Parts: sequence; structure tokens; C-alpha cells
Amino acid sequence: MIIFSVGLVVLLRLYCLRIALENEEKTEFIGGIEDSIRNVKWRLVAHMVFYFSCLCETLIKQPLFDWFSGLGFVMLFSAMATLYYLRRILGDKWTVGQLLGETYHPIHQWLFQTVRHPNIFLIIIPELVGLALLCHAKYSLIFLFPIYMGILHGRIREENLLEKATVVSNSRIDFGRKIAENN
Repeated sequence: MIIFSVGLVVLLRLYCLRIALENEEKTEFIGGIEDSIRNVKWRLVAHMVFYFSCLCETLIKQPLFDWFSGLGFVMLFSAMATLYYLRRILGDKWTVGQLLGETYHPIHQWLFQTVRHPNIFLIIIPELVGLALLCHAKYSLIFLFPIYMGILHGRIREENLLEKATVVSNSRIDFGRKIAENN
């Protein structure tokens, strides 16, 4: 049951990755610029290593599905449901990296106004903790999870800086267009 659940989540994540990469290509085609490429690569590697480590711990320990695994399963399921919801909200803006450009505008949905960085706090963190609980992967949680959190902290910092710079830049562009239209 545990390995089957992990397999389903891996397939779902690969499907979402394919969609995100297609959206990146579309956005780059119309002039979007990917920023923080190095952080994205580290995040992808860390994600794969964490999954692989949890799976290895499960194969070695071969735990039974208990309340611990059940809690992890519920966390994973809620993270995947949130992933689906977030993908629907973002549509073509759902990407792996941070793509910015003149077409970038902040998203005015209740989720984004209620939770800063919902992808990180409502999907990635519950997904990783849920996976570790499901797999009884305490070593992955103890040793790899803090490293991943450091990578996510860098991502949050980059997103905040990029968002400030882009919103200011786009508002200047919009302001310049309004002045030109009035003349």
C-alpha cells in the first residue's frame, strides 16, 4: 500500500512537471524571462533525492500501513489536492521556475492573498512531511528535510525580491503607457 501510494504521487508529480515545463516554454516564447534558474535546479534535485531516500527507507524497513502512514497519506493527498487547485487557478502561469516579464501581473485570488507562497507552504512542505510519514522515513526527514528547507528559504527570498522588482518595473511601464496615451 505504501509503495503503491508513493508510485501514484510520483506519477502525478511527473505529469504536473510536464505541464509546468510546457507552460514555461509558452511563456518564454512570448517574452517571459526565467529567473533563479540555479535555485530551480537545486530544488528539482533535492525533490528527487528526498523521494528516492524515502522510498529506499521504505524498501529497507518494509513498514506496515499504520496510523503514522495514514497521517502521511492524508497530508500527501491534501498536498496533491492543493496542487490540482493551484494549477487550475494559475493556468498557463503554472511553471517550475519563476518566469517574469511585461506579461507578469500579481494574481488576485483569495489563496494568494491569504497565504504567501502557497506552493511552498501548502504543497511542497506538506508533501515532503507526508511522504516521510507515509514511508516511515525518519532519516530522510531528519537529515534531508532541513537541507530542502534551506533551498526553499532561498527560493522565497528570490521570489520576494523578483516580485518587488517586477511589480515596480511593470507599474512604471503601465504608468509610462498611460502618460503616452494621454498626450
